[in-house]
Amino acid sequence: MFVSETSKKSVWPVIGWMALYTARTHGKSVYDRLTAGKGYGPRVKDGVERYASTAREPSAESRAAARALLRGELLPSARIRAFGHSSWVELLTSQESEAAALLRKQEGKAKWGGVWARLRGTSWYLLNPSAPPIKWEAGAARDALAKVPVFDSTDPAVS
Repeated sequence: MFVSETSKKSVWPVIGWMALYTARTHGKSVYDRLTAGKGYGPRVKDGVERYASTAREPSAESRAAARALLRGELLPSARIRAFGHSSWVELLTSQESEAAALLRKQEGKAKWGGVWARLRGTSWYLLNPSAPPIKWEAGAARDALAKVPVFDSTDPAVS
């Protein structure tokens, strides 16, 4: 899942933890949660929208990160864990239309919830049904997203 979703390794602890969290919440294995019973592949396969893409082969580094997550040794920051599971969206461009599409997800039937965080150093945003929707006006979506609180993906290492 990691290399299929992003090359930004700093995001892996967040999306990995959320995948584990939702699998447990739904009483499913991680494999079933990620693939929806359709096997590895793109996010949408055979007309089924799945939790995450698993289209690319994992790397040795992504496998090591997954093992560390499963052992509880790699976690997102305490602030992210305290908020609980969230959906994630990466903005691939800095276009106003893409920012507006993200903000519209806050009010759709899928219950994405409000945009409550951006991961530091990335264009990855987190949405949660417990978060209130960000208010915005047409033509000002990028400005609205610029005001979203920025969180570190992980806590600083304690030595």
